Amino acid sequence: MRYPLYLHQATDGAFSGFVPDVSGCYFAGDTLDDAINDAQNALSLYFAYRVEQGHAPDKAKTVADHLKNDACTGGIWAYVDIDCPLTP
Repeated sequence: MRYPLYLHQATDGAFSGFVPDVSGCYFAGDTLDDAINDAQNALSLYFAYRVEQGHAPDKAKTVADHLKNDACTGGIWAYVDIDCPLTP
């Protein structure tokens, strides 16, 4: 499954962001690649837990859907692919 990530770069050059489709899923890194890797790890662990608990993973929306959200403007968009079962 492909999930959009929303990121901002801090004045010190580090990156942080969140996954708009997964409430409370935040990530960060010293570089853009580090932040994306942190997001991938966070999502993989989260979805493995959700499936283990008998819940299907959250469905991802498109970036266009998220652009309507004021919290998702002026930053950088990226994607990660997460391999996990679609159903528990």
